[in-house]
Amino acid sequence: MITVKGTQIGGTPQRTEVTITLVDVTGALAVGYVGGDEAQIVRPVTVKPDENGNWEADLVPNAEIEADAGDTVWQVQEGRALDGTPVRTYILVPDTVGPHWIGDLRVDLGDAPTGGSAIVYVPGPAGDDGTDGVDGLSAYEVWLEAGNTGTEADYLASLVGPSGAAEAQEYTDTAVAAEVARADEAYDPAGAAEAARVAAVDAAAADAASKATTARTAAISAAADDATAKASAAQSAAIAAASSDATTKANAARDAAIASAASDATTKAGNAQANAVTTAATAAVGLYLPSAIPTVDTYLSGASTVSPRFFAHRGRGMVGPEHVMVGYRASAAQGFP
Repeated sequence: MITVKGTQIGGTPQRTEVTITLVDVTGALAVGYVGGDEAQIVRPVTVKPDENGNWEADLVPNAEIEADAGDTVWQVQEGRALDGTPVRTYILVPDTVGPHWIGDLRVDLGDAPTGGSAIVYVPGPAGDDGTDGVDGLSAYEVWLEAGNTGTEADYLASLVGPSGAAEAQEYTDTAVAAEVARADEAYDPAGAAEAARVAAVDAAAADAASKATTARTAAISAAADDATAKASAAQSAAIAAASSDATTKANAARDAAIASAASDATTKAGNAQANAVTTAATAAVGLYLPSAIPTVDTYLSGASTVSPRFFAHRGRGMVGPEHVMVGYRASAAQGFP
């Protein structure tokens, strides 16, 4: 076990409980296995500070702890802040003899469990000073090593180059000329006006092309709508006209058929009636006038005492006579005048 200590300043230390819990490098609770002791770390270590705020705890060095999550650290919670936030410090306990102050053992948490690879480090004690190295070559000696020859004065003279006045003047003249050209281009009214004119022409052309396209599209759409409406109207009118003409022709054909049938029926009825009357009259003549009477005068002129003549009338067109020849002849035979 290694002793870790701390000191709380301020407040009432005796009322603050220090809780030390084993966690993985992300701060999640972990179960530790200590192989040398054949023991498991499953519960927090709790200590009470003394009246001066000092506390100590004996902890297993993290190097001796194995966990499923990989590397572990100790989480030291020393009460809570005024807003209720736990006051926590994460430490890595070394395997060197203590006691160690908690402030020297602090580490930062990682983003994920390490799975066994260490990602937390604590600086160890400072080591002894190392042995001074051999002096290196001077700049002059390096110059000689590079294949140059001469004295140190020659070396120093080689470090001085030409004054550079001519080059500087040439650079200055070139820069000034370029700046003048840029200024002329930037502030030339004619150039600016020409650029503005070109930009305006381009903008007007683009606007005109856009409006022309819009107008053409609208005209095509309107023409298509108008053509569709007119075609629909013409179709409806043609259907209506054809329907009306068909109705008129059907009615005319029907009326003609009815009239023809009625005329034919009337003709046939008249013919049938005439034929019936003729047939009836012929039959009546055969039944009631066995002796035809050509005329009245002829009939009366043949009168004698032996063959008297009688004149009478018949009813209903000679078909049903009111008096018959048999009756008259019977009257004459009995002496009636």
